[in-house]
Amino acid sequence: FNPGAADTYNNRGIAYQDMGDYEQAFTDFNRAIALNPKLAGGYISRANAYQDLNGYEQAIVDYDQAIALNPTDANAYNNRGVAYEALGDYGQSITDFNQALDINPQLAEAYTNRGNVYQDMGEYDKAIVDYNQAIVLDPDNAETYYNRGNAYADLGENKQAIDDYDHAIALDPE
Repeated sequence: FNPGAADTYNNRGIAYQDMGDYEQAFTDFNRAIALNPKLAGGYISRANAYQDLNGYEQAIVDYDQAIALNPTDANAYNNRGVAYEALGDYGQSITDFNQALDINPQLAEAYTNRGNVYQDMGEYDKAIVDYNQAIVLDPDNAETYYNRGNAYADLGENKQAIDDYDHAIALDPE
């Protein structure tokens, strides 16, 4: 038994996933988990692939396993929160984002994602607070400016919305 082999299969699976070859990615993730059932990263990788393919329920099962193996992995909570959001379970989604931020208060992505949920719920002021924090932590993320612009637009604050859209375009003109 070589735990390094599990990491190698997992990493190769991620490369296949990045290339869009999900069949081979799942083969490698499954092999990594078979070689080392305690490899939390293997479950996270497979969950991320399920999520890419809109398999949110399957992704949650794998994120649950990863969290059971490594309950201090903020990214696992963050990613599971995205899956719950996609299923419309906003309460569980916010709980997961809160847990991710309790573990790692510097995780800008969790602020952005929680802001997205608040925006979905029509709680635009809360969304803007989260987007503001995400921008403090990651000022070069065009998506966060775009999302905050949408929240401002939903509030009828068009000047702020335009400023954010301009900033998003400047960061990512394509």
